[in-house]
Amino acid sequence: MFTKISEMLPMMVLMLQTGGRHVILPSSHLGSPCRMYQLFQDSTAICRHCRKPDLFLTMTTNPKWPEITEALLQDQTSDGKRQTALSDMA
Repeated sequence: MFTKISEMLPMMVLMLQTGGRHVILPSSHLGSPCRMYQLFQDSTAICRHCRKPDLFLTMTTNPKWPEITEALLQDQTSDGKRQTALSDMA
């Protein structure tokens, strides 16, 4: 591998001139197309198993809102991570 930036620079310039290289992000990378496709496939399988939902809601909230922090149990924190309805069903 490279030991100095000066060794890496000519290769970087060549990659920029040729358009770089194509990288497919794995589904474990949040926001990647593979992840979105995996989530879609998972939700489709759930609908096939359980049946179509009568109502589908999606919303965005701020975990620092007083309404959110007041509704938390004593040992819970609002860390901003998204929760799904499936986690409540488990």
